[in-house]
Amino acid sequence: MSCRGNTIRSRNLGMEIMAWLKSIAGGEIETFTELINQSRDEAYNRMVNNAIKMGADGIIATRFDASSIIHGSSEILAYGTAVKLA
Repeated sequence: MSCRGNTIRSRNLGMEIMAWLKSIAGGEIETFTELINQSRDEAYNRMVNNAIKMGADGIIATRFDASSIIHGSSEILAYGTAVKLA
């Protein structure tokens, strides 16, 4: 059984300004790192909840995909195979 979870997030103006300033100096843009971590966690939790609703005992072969929806927003998709142990 296939299970999945996704979320679509967008950046805000404050994040854009901070990212632009950080890009001048170089280095990691922590606000974007935090945003992607939160998005990945949300997609994962939704996938787990989807598997639980199907009565699964676990999930194997989990994967993550990301795609751009419109400028400034991205979809994070978590998917895998829900399994029922005998």
